[in-house]
Amino acid sequence: MFAHASSAFSRILGTLMLLGSFSGSAMARDLDHNDPDRAAILDAARQGEAVKFVVKDLVRYGDTAYLCALKNDGDGIEGTDDALDVYTWGFYKGSQGWHAISLSGRFASSPDQVDCRIDQTPADSADVVRKAMAESVAGTLRDSLEQSPLSADQLAQLTELRQAHILGDVDVEGDKIAYDKMQLDIVLEHCKDDACRQANQHAFQKLGQWQTDTKVSSLAWNRCRYGLRIGSLVADQQCLEAAMPLPVCRPHQKLPQDQATISSCLVGIRQRCEHQFANTADRDMACP
Repeated sequence: MFAHASSAFSRILGTLMLLGSFSGSAMARDLDHNDPDRAAILDAARQGEAVKFVVKDLVRYGDTAYLCALKNDGDGIEGTDDALDVYTWGFYKGSQGWHAISLSGRFASSPDQVDCRIDQTPADSADVVRKAMAESVAGTLRDSLEQSPLSADQLAQLTELRQAHILGDVDVEGDKIAYDKMQLDIVLEHCKDDACRQANQHAFQKLGQWQTDTKVSSLAWNRCRYGLRIGSLVADQQCLEAAMPLPVCRPHQKLPQDQATISSCLVGIRQRCEHQFANTADRDMACP
């Protein structure tokens, strides 16, 4: 009986220890303070910011590294409301030294209760860290394309990450931002007559149908949402109707090989926005 109880207790204790290791502090690692890579990695994360790190996990796997830390700005550890801000980065070592890629942030209740996992996965290999970096950069690129074509710096980083075998082709197809009933209600309130209201209700229905249409690219979908800024779903509908048939706005384009057509799609939508509104105030608001 006692042997059985002892075995059960051991299993429970082992489970608790495993869970404790995932909380962050029990798995805390750090490079030797005399290791030159440690200072270089921390400097890459600072990016010129005058801040000290409270390192909760710092590990290097060859030319790949991972940092999970709190920030101390001199007045104490940075936080939001009653929680502490937890920052994580992945790093790769290129020809110009270490480069940092910001990963997902989170919160902690105290410095001793910091979860340093990456999406519930311990940062226990270079593959885990490199995958997180690739996903972070790809997501940032997709978000950036909702505003404008990629900058020269972004394209240079994309090339470098491909050369470092961290990032492959990036499919720019992402989530389509949904239109909701509240947005429709706000648009209808701006209408001055029934014709306007009927046209926007029809546009809302069409947009709802197109959201799940795989022939409609998220690139054009999210870029054509400029009408919302001036209370016109009709403008969004018309933008998509013009963009959908265009090969340059086709779904599932990839970076870097489709950069030219992606830019052409985005520039074309912006030009349409600028030409669509005769009123300068509307144009400035819809097409910043």
